[in-house]
Amino acid sequence: MAPRVRRKRAMTMLDFDTFNRTNLNATIIEAHSQRVSDVIIRSGRPILFKKFNQLLRINELQVSHNELLTTLQEIYQNSITSNLGRGRDAPFRYPIMLKDDSMIYCRCHITALGSNDLDYGAELTVRILNEHIPNVSEIGLPMELVDSLQREVGVMLVSGPTGSGKSTSIASALQHHVQHHHDNIITVEDPIEFNLEGIKNKVGDIAQSEVPKNIDSFSRAFKGSLRRAPDIIFWSEVRDSEAISNLITSALTGHYVLSTVHTNSTEQTLPRLIDAYPTEEQRSAAVRIYQAIDTIMHQRLILNLNGNGRTAVRSWCFFDAVAQEKLLNDINKPEKIGAIVREQMKNNGRLLADDLIEKFSGGLISLEGYINTIKTVGTPNDLKIIKTVGDQLVQRELLSQQDYKDGWLKYE
Repeated sequence: MAPRVRRKRAMTMLDFDTFNRTNLNATIIEAHSQRVSDVIIRSGRPILFKKFNQLLRINELQVSHNELLTTLQEIYQNSITSNLGRGRDAPFRYPIMLKDDSMIYCRCHITALGSNDLDYGAELTVRILNEHIPNVSEIGLPMELVDSLQREVGVMLVSGPTGSGKSTSIASALQHHVQHHHDNIITVEDPIEFNLEGIKNKVGDIAQSEVPKNIDSFSRAFKGSLRRAPDIIFWSEVRDSEAISNLITSALTGHYVLSTVHTNSTEQTLPRLIDAYPTEEQRSAAVRIYQAIDTIMHQRLILNLNGNGRTAVRSWCFFDAVAQEKLLNDINKPEKIGAIVREQMKNNGRLLADDLIEKFSGGLISLEGYINTIKTVGTPNDLKIIKTVGDQLVQRELLSQQDYKDGWLKYE
């Protein structure tokens, strides 16, 4: 298991004794300047920053429930109370203009706390978005993955935990593709995170839609999307069996489809899709999923060796006709899915352990991050490799004997 996230005190310039929209904006601006990924605000508790997977308390102010609801009501405008009181969360996009007229864009999520009882409390989670779409080389995205978008049909899934850079990788890949290929790309997102329509030097084109701002539901968006002559469709996330079915239907009717999914590894992704269906529907769903799946990529962000940023580590699998046939032949043996996918990754993809070794040996990630990731998603054999690679780094004087000893003993 990964170690628990520690809570520390953030160094900030914030000093206020009440909470309102002005101070919320100031908090987000400060978080942006500190490269914080998330701001978490809960009724009756101090404001928290989340940076590089650590929670930081910014001050001792307890945000009152009334202050939080009043601020949210002002921003969201629709009835917060009626939505959350009925057990509905409320995602929305929130822009802030700075003094130099530049913008900070945020993805916000409002949730009721305490069995959806607003008398108890509410939570606002603010994800600070990076409007800059990086080049594929900036984030180390392999071209063999980017080139998957050139295929005419199939499904590409990008998996990983929350905050692992899934949306950034997809935006980067789509940017590269639309700058080099004459394709019509449409997206359906909740909410929009990157301004893909603003990509420069396009030879193709991208049209973005946001649920529920532009289209009231993903279901309605699906019905209309196939009539819009798309070559590539990006659905921001598959969350249930209906979304998965729409994704697969889009691919099987002659389109290339991308989406994201929350899983802990490449190997766990197909079982996660199948398990979303009722038991009696799982076999037929698996057949369609196996026929449509083209690529699965798993991604995680690990703290850099110098501690001032994070590096992406990835595993991926390309599903050719041979792999699809193996899956279909064992359609009644779901316990074999992981082994089939892992074997395919060795032959036509990349194992996470191999990518970790490369990034660790290259001095891009810390020993702590390497071991922690392997312990979370790797195999016992992967863990054994750590000592071998560590010995090699010590011999090459890329890692001190003491740091290696301290890092290993901490996790052994």
